[in-house]
This record gives sequence, C-alpha cells and structure tokens, in this order.
Amino acid sequence: MELYRKYRPVALDDVLGQRDAVGVIKGWLKKGREAVPHSILLSGNSGSGKAQPLSAKVLTPFGFVQMRDLQVGDFVVGKDGRPTKVIGVFPQGEKDVYEITTVGGAVTYATADHYWTVRSAQSTGYWRTITTSDLLKYMKGKSGRIHNLMLPLCDPIQFSNARELLIDPWLLGVYLGDGHFSTHSGNSLSCAITNSEKDIQRRVMTSAIHGDKVTLVSAEKRAPRLSFAREKKNNERSEMAQALLKYGLCDKGSSAKFIPADYLYADVESRVALLQGLVDTDGSVSPGTQTVEYTTTSQSLAEQVCFLVRSLGGIASLSVKKCVKYRYKGESLAGREAYRICIRFDNGIIPFTSEKHKKRAGSWDRRFFSGTGIQSIKKVRREECQCIKVAALDGLYITDDFIVTHNTTLARILAKELGCEEKLHYQEMNVSEEGGVDMVRGLSERAIQAPMIGDCRIWVLDEAAGLTLKAQNALLKILEEARPFAYFILCTTDPQKLLPTVINRCSRININAIDDDSMGGIIDRVLEGEKREIDPLVRSKIIEFAGGSARKALVKLEQCLAATKPQNMLALIQADEAFETEIKKLCEIFTGGQKATWRETAKIFDALTEDPETIRWSLLGWLSSAMLRGWAARNIDTQTLASCIGILQYDTFNSGKPGLALMVYECWCLTTKG
Repeated sequence: MELYRKYRPVALDDVLGQRDAVGVIKGWLKKGREAVPHSILLSGNSGSGKAQPLSAKVLTPFGFVQMRDLQVGDFVVGKDGRPTKVIGVFPQGEKDVYEITTVGGAVTYATADHYWTVRSAQSTGYWRTITTSDLLKYMKGKSGRIHNLMLPLCDPIQFSNARELLIDPWLLGVYLGDGHFSTHSGNSLSCAITNSEKDIQRRVMTSAIHGDKVTLVSAEKRAPRLSFAREKKNNERSEMAQALLKYGLCDKGSSAKFIPADYLYADVESRVALLQGLVDTDGSVSPGTQTVEYTTTSQSLAEQVCFLVRSLGGIASLSVKKCVKYRYKGESLAGREAYRICIRFDNGIIPFTSEKHKKRAGSWDRRFFSGTGIQSIKKVRREECQCIKVAALDGLYITDDFIVTHNTTLARILAKELGCEEKLHYQEMNVSEEGGVDMVRGLSERAIQAPMIGDCRIWVLDEAAGLTLKAQNALLKILEEARPFAYFILCTTDPQKLLPTVINRCSRININAIDDDSMGGIIDRVLEGEKREIDPLVRSKIIEFAGGSARKALVKLEQCLAATKPQNMLALIQADEAFETEIKKLCEIFTGGQKATWRETAKIFDALTEDPETIRWSLLGWLSSAMLRGWAARNIDTQTLASCIGILQYDTFNSGKPGLALMVYECWCLTTKG
C-alpha cells in the first residue's frame, strides 16, 4: 500500500498543518451534530492525471478496445479481473508517447505523466505509485532496461461474453497439440489424436462429445491413435469433426492451428482447462522452477497462448527459434520456425494435468515472484492522448497485453465523526465528467431516503467544479431543503467555477498548504511507523520539494526509501529540483529578472517533460509569490503579474501542452512587451 494511503489520517487529531480547518470542524462537533452544516465546501490544491494515447488498447469485459472509444459509463476491467466503471474521461491533447515493454514481452504505451503501481523486485514491501518520468530515472544503460522494479499482475479476467463451447476445453487443447484431420474417399472427414500417455488417453475417451465413440488404435512401430467416430454408424461425421469444421480447424496443419475466439474469452475454468490441454501435449516442465515451456510452429497459436496465460494472471515470454536445416534423402531442407513460450504463474494456477508433468514438476506450492519486470521504456512518437478515471478503489485498470496501470480525507473523517455507516450511506461521486443535471436529479431522489442504519447519509461531490450550470442550479434546491439526515460535501480546487449562489449555501473550509514544521511531523510519523530513518538533509529536501502538499511529500519519501542509499535519495530529489530550476527561469523572464527572446523562452518551456498541469501550477505558485512578496523588477508592475496569473488560471485538460504553450507566449508578450 502506498504511504500516503497507509498513513492517511483517520481522526481530526491526526490531521497536521490544517489547524484552521480542523478547528472549525471540531467547533461544530463540540456543539453537537445539529450544529454541523448540511452543505460544506472544501477547497484546496489539485493534482495531476494520467494519460495514454488514443490508440492504446484497454481491456473491457468483452475484449480490448481503443482508448479513443471509451466514454463515461463504459466498463473496463480492473486489476481484480472484474468490471469497473469509467467515471471520468479527460482529453489531454497531443503528448509524447512512451513504449513500455515488460520482461515477458508485453507492450503498452503511455505518456510521461501516466501513473504506474510498482514495487522493488528484491523486496516483499509495499506497492507505490510513480509516473513514467519516474520510471525513466531507474533506466540503466543503453538497453533502456528498468532494473529492480516490477509491475503487478492482474487477477484472472472475468469476461462477460462467454458462449457455449462445442468441445471440452481440455480436449481442444490436446487436439491442437496432438490432433490431425484426414480426408477419405467420398470426401468424408475424420479426426484423431496421437498420444502414447495412458492418463491422457483415458481422459480423451471420457471427454468426447456426447454421441461420439473414441477408439484406441495401436499398430507396430506407430504411436497409439485415438480415433473419433459416431456411436451410431450412419456414415455421418463425428461430432468432434463437425465441431472442428465449424471452428475452421478441419484442414489446419500444425503451423496454421489457432484457438477459436469463443475459447479465448470463455470463463476462467474453461481457459485454465484449455491451457492445461495445450501444455499436457506440447509443453515441458522445468523441475524446481515452477516454469513450463510451450512450443509450437504456429505463430497465431503462440500469440494466442500468450493472450491466454496473461488473461489468467500469468507471465508469458515469447521467443522464436530460427529455422534449422536438415537433410532428407540427400537433400538439404529448411525446417519451420518454432515459437517457444516460457510460462509462469503465482496465483495457484497449475498449467498441466498429465502424470508425466506432475512427476517431473514435484512441489508446485513455492511462490517466489509477485509481478512482471520492466524490460525497457523509450519515447516513440507524439499522439493525441486522454486519461480515464475508474471506479475501482485502487484506480487500476488493464491495458495492452494485460498490463496493470492506473486512477477527501477531511470528508471521510467528518463522516466517521457523524456516525455515518460508510459501506451503506457514504458515497463519493466524481462529477468532473458526469456532472450533468441528470446526475443531480438522481441525487435528489436518493437524498430524501432515510438511512437504513444509523441516522445520517453523506454525499461527497469530488471535483464539484465540473458540475454544469444547469446541474448547479438544480443542486441549489437540494442544498436548501436538505433533510435532517442528509449532508453534502463539495470538494474542488476551482471554487471560482461554482455559482455564487452555490457557494453562499455552503459553509466553506479552505485547505491550505502545510507549513514546514507540520510537514516534518508528518514525515517523522511515517518513518516511525515504517521503522526507517533518513538523512536529515534528505528530510529537509523532501519538505522543500513538497511545497505544502502532504501527498507529494509522502510519494517522494516512498521513492527515497526504495532508493535506500542517501546519495540515491538526493539524486531523486535533485531530478525534481532541476524541473523547479527551469520553472524559476521562466518566472524570472516573466518578472523582469532576466531578459530573453521568445525563442529562448520557448526552448526552456519545450524542455519541460512534466505534464502541463504540473507545469501550470508551478508557474502559478512562483508568480503569485512574486506578486505578493514584491519579487518583480521595477519595470513589472503588480497589474501585469496579476494578468499573467489570470492567463494561467484555466486548466489544460482539454488543450494539453499546446494550450499551455499559448499561455506562456501570452505571459511573455505581457511582461516583455513583445
């Protein structure tokens, strides 16, 4: 669990650096619950999002779709393998896109500011969330490999479009490995499986489709063959042959075999059985390693086996064995390419059932890994991007090749103090993208329903500034006529986007930046809980870097603790300080402290790789400090700085870095009279 989640305050006395806000809430509670306003506005600083290119694939319960096709209300698949609702879609404009490749060969694409949940490969410690830019700092050598970090594996995926399967999944897997078709006189078709293992022979006979009879045919100097035929001899094809014909497998040789789509998206039990049939015939087991290898000459089948393994929460690494030449009747011939897949599981799935493999594998209980390593990361192109927010508590969803990736403290504490039953009557609603009048109408209907347990219900409207004007007007009546048991908490970083009438109906609490002493106390409390120590210089650098944000401080502390050595910790912070230095250069141009042409200014801006919102908020912080503390040169008046702040006040979720570039240019024109 990330430190900022693990040490999230659970009581008012645990909240450091927000004395005024805590004091107001304590004052209400001291007078009794009746003194707590039914409408509260919490306003503070915002964070940044996560983004992938529009062409990136995202897994849904019905298969993969492109990021561009997702809308609010759609369902994607979370890390737990179950559907989770998309509750926000945020266009990010054109951004640099990075290709992330895992050790198993799975590939996905994301922006520099996209979030990843990772952990150390040598540790059983907590998972933490970092950006693609942070991952780049771990890159070693020209190969671009990311050392010592692992991404989590997904749980087996629960697909929603399972269809009736004509052939037992294990039997189909065995056929794809050892099966073959024959055409006889009169164009009659028959199928058979050639295998000499007694346990597999017995199971093939009991797994046949109803209406079929399996006959074991043995001949001298030939492997035993299991032939399928109808029980009633009426010259019709066997049920097995007819099913294979429907799936398009009747005339496929070993290099052209494939898995029908119905099986790839079947339920978990069927997909496991299919994989076991494949491995029982064309697989091998490495003793003591909990690793199996599967080999095939069919490229399509190899890629589908990788899909199958990854959809079950395993690791599949694909490699190609080049053609080997051999001699036949004196002639030199080239063999087919072979596709070799290394398979591992850490979730209890055993990918084989044959007695031969069981005997060779020995114990299969030891688990020694808990994720997939990152092979490389590199910038590949620029593309339109967007980020999504999902309803899953961990914010994670499944992207290309089954790679796991990412998505109100005082509100929660207040709900607890009021005795609200969290599971039933505490609801957080992200209204940034679904903040229409229909949502408010639905809220109005629920707000008159008395609680089933306890005597209060609480709704938290996160990112409340996303409410449309019609929705805000509809909300007015709810806030005015709130039932005694109903409480509404509006959270936003842009209160100026709310109607004055909405703000006036709420008791407003401002969430301020945390002072250095309180931030030091938060860091010390976490270090004590983790039984860790850090160099005093690192501690002071983290406080300085955080800029009053507890979450920012704990994320950076988490990264530093993973680095272990003080010099590595400082290097992490210095990388972020380099960003702050470039921001300071821009602000010195805007405040008249440094003269620069637009080309020089643009070069500084273009070198910034952080997401546009991080850049924008950093510029706002510097310029507001310059205006309030008189840091500007004599030729830059307060009104000019205020105009720059006004230009930068609007977010860049829709326009991205191009929109921010225009803002920076307008600021340069104002302050340099360009």
